[in-house]
Amino acid sequence: MSFRSPSQNNAVSADDVSDDSSSEARASLDDGPLPLPRDHSYLISSHPLTRGSHNGETLHATGGRIRIFDLAVLELFGVVLFPGSTIPVKLRDRSLIEYLGRQIALCRELPHLQSEVKIGILAYKANQGDRGQGSLIGRIGTVATIRYTHERTDIGSESLSNSNVWRRYQDGSELVFTAVGTHRIKILSTSQHQDIGASKVFVVQQLRDDSLRLPPIPRFFASPPEQLSSDQHGSEVKTTELRHSYRAWCLSMITPVPYFVFKSKSPWKLVSELAEKLRSSNGRNHLPSLGDIKSEIIADPTRFSFWCASNMPFRESDRLSLLEASSTYERLRTISNKVKELESRERRICCSRCKSRLSSVENVFTVGGAEGATSAYVNDHGYIHQITTLRQVDEEEIFLHGPPSTENSYFPGYSWTICYCLSCAGLLGWMFRLAGANDQIGKDRPKSFFGFMSSNVVISETVNSDSDDE
Repeated sequence: MSFRSPSQNNAVSADDVSDDSSSEARASLDDGPLPLPRDHSYLISSHPLTRGSHNGETLHATGGRIRIFDLAVLELFGVVLFPGSTIPVKLRDRSLIEYLGRQIALCRELPHLQSEVKIGILAYKANQGDRGQGSLIGRIGTVATIRYTHERTDIGSESLSNSNVWRRYQDGSELVFTAVGTHRIKILSTSQHQDIGASKVFVVQQLRDDSLRLPPIPRFFASPPEQLSSDQHGSEVKTTELRHSYRAWCLSMITPVPYFVFKSKSPWKLVSELAEKLRSSNGRNHLPSLGDIKSEIIADPTRFSFWCASNMPFRESDRLSLLEASSTYERLRTISNKVKELESRERRICCSRCKSRLSSVENVFTVGGAEGATSAYVNDHGYIHQITTLRQVDEEEIFLHGPPSTENSYFPGYSWTICYCLSCAGLLGWMFRLAGANDQIGKDRPKSFFGFMSSNVVISETVNSDSDDE
């Protein structure tokens, strides 16, 4: 593929990459089944740290207890991690490698003493002023529990549980792992932990993120007033509303909370409305295509609120506000209002530097096998990207640089090419194109798509001027 520079007027689209230029990339792929993007197969060999399967959506319940503990914290630029989402990390900080490496070795050798290894993830705030350790006090972050370590080894997996593991971390220059967000935390103060220093370890409080489950509802309660007043059972349109009314009525009968509160302020009602909109959008009504939503996520308003906050194309400041929301209902209500704003008019995805209009929210979608429409990936240099995937972009507003490559591709089976904004030459992300000659093309596996870093784009309205950019 030939290069195009910002000085050239014609931009490059995904289909401009010739078949000849990608033949080498195709030849490097075998005919076997490809790993899924959420497996992060571009990292070196994976070794489970905790027993049992991992679905990437675990939430830890507090059980009504206030938990306060010491935790090493990473502040990351352009990354807002929600409980239930996965994050890959490449650590090169010597003190952190030794601190976590010792815990990982103990977890493998004596799991009854060290059942899991955790690290705190905090979003970087550019306008924070003082960058000292005290500036993080009071901030809200997310605990990430390490599920897999990634390391080359010539020994069997059984040997990963012996003392050689610790020596490898102690002598190594890098610690690579994938972790899943499990619950939110609030930073209370610095810690005087001697192994790593107070600059990286903090005293944190675990916040209440318990799953919301409906209590058992007896069947002998009478129907709510509006259901008694009219026969609406034959109306398919009213089925969902009647179900909410009956649930609210039953809850009001077994709790001190009035019926109208449950009926108008129920988190399950908001979940049902949001799930219906997102399931049926498929790129219509100015909404993104987020794919199938698992029933177990919809059944729990807390998990659903975090899932929406992580996958919807919101500004980074909005995502931070959602992470800091004091309750599940507040988070769902904010998400519902923002979805209504998206429905009201078409919103464009723009370059964060020059505000050039690149695509629309309707083009946001979930690639098959990815964790969501916005997912985190890490490059060779340890930089973590939260990437939002788009079906199409305005090819006159971008240019591609360099030949396509399948090396360390975030999306197995796809080659990648670096993508820049044509107006300001700012880095946007990558164009991904199927590299296999016989790969099957589908709705969630298109011939080509784009992955833009969430920190490098913003959302704006098409009908107004640039002064209205968000």
